[in-house]
Formats: sequence, structure tokens, C-alpha cells
Amino acid sequence: MPIIKKHDIDIYYESHGEGEPLLFVSGLGQKSSAWQFQIPHFSKTMRVIVFDNRGVGKSSRPDVPYTMDMYVEDIAFLLDSLGITEPINLCGLSMGGMISQNFTLAHPERVKSLMLLSTTSKVDATPLIDGIRLMEGMEEERRVRSVFVVYYSKEFRNRVKKDTVLFNRLRDDVLVDETLVKDYINQASAVTETHNTTASLGKIKVPVLIMAGTADLIIHPDHSRSMRAEIPNARLEIIEGAGHVISIESHEKVNATIDEFLKQNA
Repeated sequence: MPIIKKHDIDIYYESHGEGEPLLFVSGLGQKSSAWQFQIPHFSKTMRVIVFDNRGVGKSSRPDVPYTMDMYVEDIAFLLDSLGITEPINLCGLSMGGMISQNFTLAHPERVKSLMLLSTTSKVDATPLIDGIRLMEGMEEERRVRSVFVVYYSKEFRNRVKKDTVLFNRLRDDVLVDETLVKDYINQASAVTETHNTTASLGKIKVPVLIMAGTADLIIHPDHSRSMRAEIPNARLEIIEGAGHVISIESHEKVNATIDEFLKQNA
């Protein structure tokens, strides 16, 4: 199992393909499997790197509040450990997009292009965590359904119900190495307490692609519109009817849009 050790923290990662590096950063409570539809697509032509943030999956889960600085340092350490010194293409979803903003601002020389999916420059994650607390003690199927409701649009959930293979795939994505309530709480501390790039977005000079879905129940697409207004070299794509985790629900549209964006900024 590919693990790098950062002091007392283990960080699980995967590296697929060869070429220019493309690093994907997952959202709150999500594991590297959030990019399961991106890995086979982009690794045909690029070196795709995914990893489990501290607090989820196969990475360490210390029971302390996390900060954006911790996550930024984790990415820098991962890149150094893999010997990646050239500027990377960086893509993050939700909390992963927040981490990606902070990384770009802290290490602008290490980023070639930035892709921000279903994310924001500032948000209070407390209401989401209040809902997640209710999942403690739920039986498995109810937990899965609860996660699906906040992750995906109603239309997509109805489609998943009819597709046993896809349902089982997404169900396993929730239950295998399951994120615990305490893990959500510790990750959410980074979001609520230490993330606010609103006044700094204008300092991001690399090409930026921003994407969001109109049926996102966690972060309204108006957050994406606001970021687009503040970032000098940003492009905005809104996906009609899509929920929060567009990397899965709308993966074909997301992949095609990222392909076009990367080619334009090669």
C-alpha cells in the first residue's frame, strides 16, 4: 500500500500514468475514490495523483481539529516525496477546492493551472456537521442514503437506484474505510475555522476553471459565481441539474471540460 510518512502522519496516495502531473484533492469526508471516474480518463496522457486527506480513508486520522495549513503542508510534502518539482495541474472538489486555493496562494510557483469544483472562498460547515452527527448509530443503508442525498441530485439518485452496479460501487465508496463522525468534525474545523480566501482570490494568477452544479445542496453555485468575479483569469461552467459531487454525477461533462481547459493552457 503506497504510504508516505510525514512525522506521525501516514498519507495514502496513488500515482497513475505518466506525463505532466495532475493532482486531485477530495472533499470533506471523501476519499481518493471520489476521483474514480477521472483516474482512468486522465492517466492515459498525464501522471494522475490522488490521495486520502488526513482524517479519511487509509491515511491517519488523529482525533484533533485540522487546519488548512496542515492540508497545504501535506500536499507540499507529498509532492516533495514523489520528486515532483515542476508546477502541477491542481483540481479540488468542495473542501478539496478550498485546500487547492490555499495551496495555490501559499505556493504559487508550484501550480500551473487550478480547477475548483463545487467549492467556495468561505463557508461555515456547522449546519452540515449538525446533520452528519445524526448519522451516528444509523444502520448502514440509512447512512448510505443520507450521504447520497447531500452528494447527488434527486435525478441522479433515481438513476442510481435502477443501476445495481453503479449503486453498489457508490455504496462501497461510502462504507469501505468509512469516514466516522469524529473525522467529519475534525476536517470541518479546517473549513469553518481556517479557510477564508475571499480577500486573496485576486492574487491567483494561474488559469482557473470553476465548475458547479445548480442542484448542489451543500455549496450554492452563487459561491462559484462570486469566485469567478474575483479571480482575474477564471472560467466558469455551471452544470444544470447537477448535485454537489460533480466528479461522479457529471463525470463525462467534468472530464470533457477539464480536457478542454488543460489543452487551452498547455
